[in-house]
Amino acid sequence: MTICAHHVPGRLRLKVPAVARSAPRAAAVRARLAALPGVRRIDVNPPADSLIVFYDPTKVATPAIIACVDAAPPAVAGAPDPHDRPRARRRSAAGAGLGARIGMAVFDAMLHKGVEHSLRFLVGAR
Repeated sequence: MTICAHHVPGRLRLKVPAVARSAPRAAAVRARLAALPGVRRIDVNPPADSLIVFYDPTKVATPAIIACVDAAPPAVAGAPDPHDRPRARRRSAAGAGLGARIGMAVFDAMLHKGVEHSLRFLVGAR
């Protein structure tokens, strides 16, 4: 699925998670786009799930670029599933609870010291 995220004549940013997460598919899409007349440069930004196409608007239309990306083969031999996103590591419940308890203990100690310091200052100021 291709979504036009931003467009000015000559520069088109597309949100294409399937391309950004699969290097072989990105290479195939780059090759297809490079074959279009007027396409100057193609940048893939995997962290943003985006593809930026720099082109000459007098030689190629935006719908043609989007159609070219959408027409790319869904899978390239040996490529991982483009829709399979890496999963975040899950922490064990015990580990997450311990970190939260340590954080709260540090926060409580800092808060207690801050209040104690403020009270000493106020009492000494009289």
